[in-house]
Amino acid sequence: MIKYALRSAAMACLAGALTASAAGFEVQVETDAKPWTHLDANDDPARFQFAVVTDRTGGHRPGVFEEGVERLNLLQPEFVMSVGDLIEGYTEDLDELDRQWAEFDGFVDRLDMPFFYVPGNHDISNPLMTEVWKKRLGRDYYHFVYRNVLFLCLNSEDPPPSNISDTQAEYVKLALEQNPDVRWTLVFLHKPLWNVPGDHGWNKVEDLLRPRKHTVFAGHTHNYFKNVRDHGNQYITLATMGGGSGLRGPNFGEFDHFLWVTMTDEGPIMANLMLSGIWDTNVISRERKEYLLPLLEGAAVRSQGVVVPAGAFESAETVLRLVNDADLPMNIEVRLLQDDLLRSSRRNVITTVAPNSVEEVPLTLTAISAVPVDVLRPLRAEWTVTYELPENVAPVEVRGQHRLVIDRIVSLPAATEAIDVDGDLGEWGALEVRPAEPGQVQTTQDAWYGNQDASAVFSLRTGQEFLYAGIAVTDDERRNADDEDYQRQDSIEFWLDARPEPERAGGGSSLLVALPAGGDISKVHRPESLPEGTQVASTRKRFGYEVEIAIPLSYIESLGGSAWTSLRANVAVIDHDGDGRAKVWYRPDWRSPADYAASGTFVRE
Repeated sequence: MIKYALRSAAMACLAGALTASAAGFEVQVETDAKPWTHLDANDDPARFQFAVVTDRTGGHRPGVFEEGVERLNLLQPEFVMSVGDLIEGYTEDLDELDRQWAEFDGFVDRLDMPFFYVPGNHDISNPLMTEVWKKRLGRDYYHFVYRNVLFLCLNSEDPPPSNISDTQAEYVKLALEQNPDVRWTLVFLHKPLWNVPGDHGWNKVEDLLRPRKHTVFAGHTHNYFKNVRDHGNQYITLATMGGGSGLRGPNFGEFDHFLWVTMTDEGPIMANLMLSGIWDTNVISRERKEYLLPLLEGAAVRSQGVVVPAGAFESAETVLRLVNDADLPMNIEVRLLQDDLLRSSRRNVITTVAPNSVEEVPLTLTAISAVPVDVLRPLRAEWTVTYELPENVAPVEVRGQHRLVIDRIVSLPAATEAIDVDGDLGEWGALEVRPAEPGQVQTTQDAWYGNQDASAVFSLRTGQEFLYAGIAVTDDERRNADDEDYQRQDSIEFWLDARPEPERAGGGSSLLVALPAGGDISKVHRPESLPEGTQVASTRKRFGYEVEIAIPLSYIESLGGSAWTSLRANVAVIDHDGDGRAKVWYRPDWRSPADYAASGTFVRE
């Protein structure tokens, strides 16, 4: 009897399932109480899903983009949008361009769904690349409508760099006029031009978009960020899907991902799908970015600097400055590494710096015996900063390194013979400024392996009409391209501040002479900004190159007076190797928190 009763109950339940259904579900529970919330399935036919992929290149890491393609096929969006930087580009070699595009097309051909191209600066940076783009892909800006949503795909290099032409803006105007009743407008472009100063055409586009509901997607910075503009619309800057990145995680906006977008009548719902997980659009807030940025720039630990006359060094006093620009207490630990020749009076500093304040730690630096200043290497201070965040967010820990440089005042002699600015340093003799170690190295992916990889020695001389700089650069692997900006290839920067003290001690405007390795005056960066009569020449050597620069003394006298006695000078070597980019400074970048008063001082004989 028991078996029969159970069987009868089961049959009754199944019979009920045959008569009740909702929204495509076949209901199998007949009781008044149901083990589900409701049967209104989330299957509105007006909804659709697509993905947005971002920068593959700009120091690309092989295999990452291809892995993203595999993940997209697993998730099956209806189509995939892009925001540019698809190939490395920056070349006028047609065969190389064809090879790069064939490689990229091979990646997206693996997608099960459509892929929409948008150009970035790496894809369309010169006339030949623009011609190749149009030959392969047709238009460099266009639009389409899908399920009553307008998609605008724009070119932020029209023409390069960083520009939207009047013609393109007029195209946007017509596209918007032809589609006045779409439920949403989505815009895709490479550079987030709303963050770029100057008149580059974006304001015209934004004014056209302002009256309607819209969302904008960009890339380029390799750093994720969400803006909500004054008109209430979201502007998303994506991070990377294979481009160069520190990959320090969501707190820093550095990760490989693509954006997953579900389009609804109320607007897009967006999620960041990383190779290591899924996040919503609030990966990093504006508030958190504001207090993390100084840490990323190395501003938490600074020093007063030690500048001494040339000769033997024995001891000097300095100050370590611990700077907290956040509204939260900053926990910091500093470990001062002892050197074979140099010692610090403290080995460790552990403290908590109050919000928006500075704590100064006095230090005495002592040499083990009297030694020449030039053989002393900077004393390293390794630091760890921790912020305990509110709202149950995991603590943020940032590590960095500061260098305490023992600097010397360098003599600036008169030239003993005429200097012919031809890029050959044969008449200079021995170059006096030969630092044992750089004052600062800025790298991507730790791409500097010592002085033999990239470094410079140099001298300054005064003549009857010019201040001369002779610079010998060591570079074990030169990389140059005549059509590129000097920053994108091996190059040299010479900085000069001829203002009198104390003006120049506080930083500020300086003269910059920059040119690619082996370049001449025609390759100098912004020649119109240099004093009239400036001369520049460079010659390539087997393992590096030599540079000569002549700056009219009239320029120096215009700032420091006819009786000027001293100035500041700095040299930076930019080195591009296969594993990244390094910028190697004689003294710390004057624009960075690592700078200190009187660094790189030369006194006229």
